[in-house]
Amino acid sequence: MRINYRLASMLVTSVALGAAAVTGLRAQIKTPVYVVIDIGETLDAAAFAKAASVASPQELISVGGRYLVRSTTPAVLDGSAPPSRFVLHSFDSDAQPKAWWNLPSTRQVTSVRLKVTKSRSFEVEGLAN
Repeated sequence: MRINYRLASMLVTSVALGAAAVTGLRAQIKTPVYVVIDIGETLDAAAFAKAASVASPQELISVGGRYLVRSTTPAVLDGSAPPSRFVLHSFDSDAQPKAWWNLPSTRQVTSVRLKVTKSRSFEVEGLAN
């Protein structure tokens, strides 16, 4: 009978360690975070171009971000007309977009963008690879 208690104790311990290991592995999976900037219409192209020239790709990279899409020629597949400009940034963690958002150059471009375009920006969580 004593052997059965030992066997049962080892079995319970093994299951608990396995569950802890699986939970730990799942916690290590990080999903990417994307920032989408959708510019439907530009009301003052010169003002927007001047403001956009302030932002540099190096600043985005400095906070862990990268450009995935930066296009002025999106093509419609269905539905209404596509935006006139579309930007997609990718980040590895949810803290990085906030760091990018708080950069002085990002704040400056956003301020001008909101005044001279009909646009929106938003953050979405991606799928784990």
